[in-house]
Amino acid sequence: MFFRALRWTILAAIVMAALALWGRGEAGPVVRPLVATLFTAVVFFGILRGRSGGRAPMFELGGFFGGMVLLYAVYPFAVYLANGMKYIWSSDNRMAVAQPRADQLGEMAWWYCAYFAAFAVVYLLVRGHCAPLTVESQPTRGIVPMIIVFYLAIQGLLILTGHVFDWRPESYADSFLVVQQLPQFTRQIVANTAMMIPTLLVLLLAALFLNYRQNRLWIVIFLAWNVLITIRQMHDRTSVFLPLVISVILYHHLVRRIGFYTMIGLGVLGLSLLTLLGYARHVGKYQLVEVGSGFRASSEFEVILANGYDLTYIQNARGSLRDQPFKYLSDFEALVPQQLLPFQKQTPSVWYLGTYYPELAATGGGLAFG
Repeated sequence: MFFRALRWTILAAIVMAALALWGRGEAGPVVRPLVATLFTAVVFFGILRGRSGGRAPMFELGGFFGGMVLLYAVYPFAVYLANGMKYIWSSDNRMAVAQPRADQLGEMAWWYCAYFAAFAVVYLLVRGHCAPLTVESQPTRGIVPMIIVFYLAIQGLLILTGHVFDWRPESYADSFLVVQQLPQFTRQIVANTAMMIPTLLVLLLAALFLNYRQNRLWIVIFLAWNVLITIRQMHDRTSVFLPLVISVILYHHLVRRIGFYTMIGLGVLGLSLLTLLGYARHVGKYQLVEVGSGFRASSEFEVILANGYDLTYIQNARGSLRDQPFKYLSDFEALVPQQLLPFQKQTPSVWYLGTYYPELAATGGGLAFG
């Protein structure tokens, strides 16, 4: 184990040393933390792969989470460097106006690196050398029809509510505003039942994959239908992202192992398609999408970075959340119905919008991020 980790460390050091040579100029403040983050990633995933007997590390819980952190820590800075160290018209508007200095973005990149490194160390210590996941059980008889019944019941409830309150949105951005304008009890019912749908889809896929040979045609039909509906509506990408990712993970664990390099290829393909879908949704679903512009456009990864930059360098909001510690408890407050609380529930993102961008918040803008 030690020599395997040492091998990955040496390989990572050679690659990162070559990349670091590029970071001597104006891009240095951004490139150096990126190099440190990538070095940490190579060592982390190399050790995970060794501990799992050569299996692709992204298909275990910590590996998947680490991959997501790495994506958020690398993608927005890589786009910034690819755009010539500037933000363009299709970038997050806060960043396009501010045009941050390289040293400011470098400070943000070091925070990403520190977070990823802390997670990697603790996860490797806690994980140890546990055995790979094995599944031997079969789905309970009747579980698939029961899931379908629940799914249809939820859809029926949402359709009925839409007819009574006419909350059908005209666009993706409107969908968040119209829900917020519903009566409180109705909004609670709609929000909670709608959030049950992703869980039901995961349960359905798990049940189908346990009998993969008999159900593979139904799996393909379901995934194709889900993708087509999402592209047609150009709304929530989570509804297409989650089933596809879950299907790949289930296939890896229950049907056939997916190799490390195949996993990398699938990840790049998935990220590319999701980025292009987001850009197409922004410019309009019937307009021609330019591939290059899609990769340079703003994304969730850039928005999260922009939130931190805005609070730190534009709003000078250091300590603002510390003065309101209850904002950190919003996840626990969410478990309690509003009717039982003597104060209005508020997430950090809602606080941020209401405090610094009240006009945008009033129109429903930004309710989906951060």
